[in-house]
Amino acid sequence: MKIALTTLLALAAAGCGINKRTSDFTCTDDSDCESDRRCEEGYCTVGARDLPDAARGTPDAPVVPVIDASPPDAFICPTSCTGGCLEDFTCVIDCSADGSCIDPVVCPANLPCQVTCTGAGSCTNTIDCSMASDCDINCGVDGTCGGLVSCAAGAECDVACAGANSCAAGVSCADACSCSVLCTGGGSCATASTCPPAPANKCRTGNGCNTTGHNQCDECP
Repeated sequence: MKIALTTLLALAAAGCGINKRTSDFTCTDDSDCESDRRCEEGYCTVGARDLPDAARGTPDAPVVPVIDASPPDAFICPTSCTGGCLEDFTCVIDCSADGSCIDPVVCPANLPCQVTCTGAGSCTNTIDCSMASDCDINCGVDGTCGGLVSCAAGAECDVACAGANSCAAGVSCADACSCSVLCTGGGSCATASTCPPAPANKCRTGNGCNTTGHNQCDECP
């Protein structure tokens, strides 16, 4: 009798460790289970639920890339910026070597641009800064900036014609919000610059342009 009782107790204890699946816990998806359970292999089991998939027969939602604000974190300096780019993303076009930049110089779009024509015989062609967000051009050696210098509309433009006979074809900045063309080199600015319009040509000094003397000569925000 004692042996039989012991056997029954052992069987009962073993039965307590069996994971029985009953019809009370059957399911087809998580919605058939309590909130703290999930549907797994047709039964509600304890555990966190997975994120819901798209409905059957419909594609998954598209992955939308996250785009940084402009300028982007992974900013790449354009190859035309031979002097690299400054911390404020200013493109530097370095024409400090003798005979450099003899082809037309074109500043990249939507970046501030700084062109340094300080090499002998440099920048003998045109300089196109019409797509830049800001123009700063130094024609510091004799005969530099021989072609037309074009500034961007609605942007600030500063051109220093310090070399003798520099800026021979003039500077076009009529649509700039501010334009300063300083003709300090002997015989510089042989062709008059086209300055921002203002009554009585207040923005013009000789063949150059100035940003003083009239409020319409400097209207950049």
